[in-house]
Amino acid sequence: MADTFYTLPDQVPPYKRYVVIDAAQTAYAYNWLLLEAVDLAVYVDDVLTTAYTLTGLGVVTGGTVIFAGLPLGAVLVLVRVMPRTQNALLSTGGILPALTFQQAFNRAVMLIQDIHEVLQRIPQLTRTVRDGLRNLVFPQPAAGGVLLGWNATGTALTLYPNTITVQSISP
Repeated sequence: MADTFYTLPDQVPPYKRYVVIDAAQTAYAYNWLLLEAVDLAVYVDDVLTTAYTLTGLGVVTGGTVIFAGLPLGAVLVLVRVMPRTQNALLSTGGILPALTFQQAFNRAVMLIQDIHEVLQRIPQLTRTVRDGLRNLVFPQPAAGGVLLGWNATGTALTLYPNTITVQSISP
C-alpha cells in the first residue's frame, strides 16, 4: 500500500455491477479505496471467485479487476467487504505513527460506509414515524399466517391468514 496521506471521501456504495457484452474486455474498474485484496469480493454469475488480478490497492480512487476472460452475458459484481476487525497494534506510551493511525481510522470509516450501503437495501420506517414505532417487533408466524401487513389502526405489523383476497388498484 502507498505510504501517502489522504482524506477519505464518501464512497457509498462500494459496489459495481457489470454485464459482459464484449468477450475481449478483461479489465473492470472499481472506484473506492481497498487497503488489502481481501477487502474485495468478486462474483461472476453469483459465484465468488478469486481468478483475477487486482490493481489499485491503497489508491483512494480505486483500481481495476483484470480477468483472463469472461463469457458473454456473464454478470460481474465487485463489492467491498471490510472485515469487522481492528488490526492496528499500538504500544502503550509508544510513538503513534500517523500512517498507522490514519489507516485505522480509514478502516473504521470504510466499514461504516459498507454498513450504510447494506442498510440502504432493507425496508425502513420513515423518519416521521420512528418515535411512534421505536420498539417495532415483527409478529411470530402462526399456522396459516402468510401475509405481513399493518393492522387496522396502522400502529403495528400483523400476520394475516392466507384466506385474504389481494386486490390491486391501478393508478
